[in-house]
Amino acid sequence: MKPPTLSVAYMQDGARLHYAQPMGLHLEGVLSALYTDWYNDGSWLAGSLIRTVSLARPDLAERMRHMRLAELSGVPVYDHKILGMMARLAFAKPTMSRPVGRWALRRTARPRTAGPLAGSPKFPDALMGPMHCFTPETVRHYQRLGIKVLLDQIISPFREFLRQRKIQEARWPGWEPPTNSSAEAASLDREEATLAAADHIVAAAGYVVDTLAEMGHGPSRVSLLPYPLRAEDYTFVDRSGRAGPITLGFVGAVNLRKGIPWLVETLKLLDPREFKCIVVGPRVLTDYGMAELAKVAQIVGPVPRREVQDWMRKFDILFFPSTCEGWGAVVAEAMATGLPVVTSPAGGSIVRDEVDGFVRPYDQPEQYAQAIQLLAGNQDLRLAMGRSARKRIEEFSVAWYGSGLRKIVEGVVHGETSAATNPPQHGPGNRGPLAAPSSAGN
Repeated sequence: MKPPTLSVAYMQDGARLHYAQPMGLHLEGVLSALYTDWYNDGSWLAGSLIRTVSLARPDLAERMRHMRLAELSGVPVYDHKILGMMARLAFAKPTMSRPVGRWALRRTARPRTAGPLAGSPKFPDALMGPMHCFTPETVRHYQRLGIKVLLDQIISPFREFLRQRKIQEARWPGWEPPTNSSAEAASLDREEATLAAADHIVAAAGYVVDTLAEMGHGPSRVSLLPYPLRAEDYTFVDRSGRAGPITLGFVGAVNLRKGIPWLVETLKLLDPREFKCIVVGPRVLTDYGMAELAKVAQIVGPVPRREVQDWMRKFDILFFPSTCEGWGAVVAEAMATGLPVVTSPAGGSIVRDEVDGFVRPYDQPEQYAQAIQLLAGNQDLRLAMGRSARKRIEEFSVAWYGSGLRKIVEGVVHGETSAATNPPQHGPGNRGPLAAPSSAGN
């Protein structure tokens, strides 16, 4: 590891990206601590809680067992095991952002033993984590301690999310259950105040950078750094010599945000004798929406993450027409298996248009169908784009990410503007009203 020139603490709830972000900082030798809600540190307490959970939820216990990373051995990890366990038992996918933030605050402010500074607080130079783990108050508290705060904007800003949801609900009434908007105004105010208070914001996709810029967070406050993927954990699949219908695959929540109605409209333009579509993921749509989807696709439902790769082996093309993302994790995983991808500029991916697949506006099913037919009719093109996708994703390693993130943090700590590192290339985009032409680049 490189000799440390700064100290960075990382805070996250859950095991996002399987701890790739703190791992990248650790490879650079600058990670001082990880704060989280639950971590399997191999202790007696962790083992006992996992065994307890397995009595009622063996699937959840298995996930908790794997919430650890051997490469982080030696890094101080502070968690809240009992609270984290209870939250996981109470909710299918718990949000532990505020408890994690409070836990990190107490631990960061605790005096450390550090040679001549024994008994005095020894704070990191910077603290980073997903935006939802912070509040304006906690951001300002850390700043008063002399700690720079960097936020990871993991999805589009809430204002853009609400705007896109309004567009989709108006275009596809009855497809999704009504939402409870009573708390949304407070959530919007909290996010925007938190973003304004932060020293810097890091985003993984150009789509997110664009929406932040529209809110007044320009290049001096925002850096573009795509998330990493451990491509070595994914097997490249040789899809040559396949016969029969072309299999389109979708993986993700079956909802409006992921563009399911646009997927349906695209499939209506394709010959069912030549194509089949498999949809993998948890249901959010109403009975009406699911019935519309069932007319054109095979619906698998939710599967454990370890089975996602098995389904991807069956696919010839990944189709991901998302309307609003922060990072298309499933797209990156598909690329690692050698799948060409058809997606949208809002899909938050690093797909290069006409190189690793096709990037088309989400509300243009005719363009999607044309791209899919082109891939279907040319196996050499499919295979070449799949190989290109695999090589592309290999560039975004954890080590690459750690180096880029370290440069950004150093720039913030030393008062310098951070530059984007190897930003993804984007195709034509669409973020305006559905009646507007889809021509603005993202």
